[in-house]
Amino acid sequence: MHKPSTVIVFTTILTTIELIRDFLMGMKFLDAEVFKDTFGLILTILILLEFNHST
Repeated sequence: MHKPSTVIVFTTILTTIELIRDFLMGMKFLDAEVFKDTFGLILTILILLEFNHST
């Protein structure tokens, strides 16, 4: 079974890649669907960090 910190590192890397790709889109980043996806990824990281902190 994976440690929670491994999952957090993996998710952080994936989120960083997704954010870079979104910011390179320029004005298309302001599209509601793209913004929701990006915001969801950031919240996922924050939730994982909180779960890791509580264990």
